[in-house]
Parts: sequence; structure tokens; C-alpha cells
Amino acid sequence: MIPRKPNERIKTDRRDSQKLAILHRAGDLTAVWVPDPTHEAIRDLVRAHVDASMHLMRSRQQLLSFLLRHGRNYKIGKNWTQRHRSWLAGQTFELEARGIVFQDYLEAVWAAQDRCDALIERIAQMMRFSSVFPSLCVTSPGRRSSDSAVVTASWPPGVRSLPSLSPRSHVSSLASSGPSGRR
Repeated sequence: MIPRKPNERIKTDRRDSQKLAILHRAGDLTAVWVPDPTHEAIRDLVRAHVDASMHLMRSRQQLLSFLLRHGRNYKIGKNWTQRHRSWLAGQTFELEARGIVFQDYLEAVWAAQDRCDALIERIAQMMRFSSVFPSLCVTSPGRRSSDSAVVTASWPPGVRSLPSLSPRSHVSSLASSGPSGRR
């Protein structure tokens, strides 16, 4: 981005080239790394995982909201543990329609979880065997949970690591233009 004064709103190639020449001579331009198609493909894969994680969160919320509307609240421990999953498997409803809705929500959660797990596995596999990223580590803090895995690697100069692959991660791309700040 070329810095402009408020009164310099007219954009022409001639003015831009003159401004770029002045900025280059002054050393005010910073180099950027343009990702190649391989890097872009990996970015797309990470974005797909973030989308899948958000879908998993929504599916879980819909299921828990449905159960809460019908007075079913899991109070023994934390949600989505093995014990909670067993509790979910034991839920039955008097009305057939509610049972169908419950089963649909539950299957949506399992499908979303499978999708997240598959994407994490694909990301890890691609990164492990990729010549683009020679040193790579796929880790998860604490216990193994597919939605808390983090991928780190050695990147080209000026590029930071991939974002956290957690559902709470709102950044879905590599930073490729150096340190960020207010402009």
C-alpha cells in the first residue's frame, strides 16, 4: 500500500510510479512474500479446518440447546467428555418426533467432529511429507483433542506460523507482509 496524503486522491499510474520511486529511494518500502500455489493450497486447507471447527461448535450448541429446552442438562462433569457422550447415548424421548430431532442433532455433531478430525489428519499428513515445510511439528497442548491441535513449521522469511487450528481461531491465513500494526 502506498501512503497517501488526504488531498492526493487521484490515482494514476504515473503518480503511483513516481511515489514508488521516491519511497524506494528513501528505503520506506518493505519486501513482501507472495505465496506460491502450494502455500495457498495449504492455507485453503487450514481455512477449511477453521470452517469445520466453527460448524462443529454450532452443531454442539444446537444439540445442547435442544436438550436444555427439554429439561435435559448434564451436571456430572464437562460436556463432550467420554462420560458425557455415554450420557448422550442414553437419552430417550417419549415423543417420536423429539427422538428424531435429537438423533439428527447428534449425528450432525458426530459428522462435524469426523470432518474436523479428517482435516487435521490431512493437514498433518501434507505437512509431514511436504518439501515446502522441512521442519514440522503437529502438537496439541495437554490431552489429544483434534480441535486443539496446533501446526508449526519453518516458514519462508517474513512469514509467521500457521494460526492455531482451534475453533476459537479467527485468523485463517498466514501473515505474509511482516509485522502488523495500525496504518
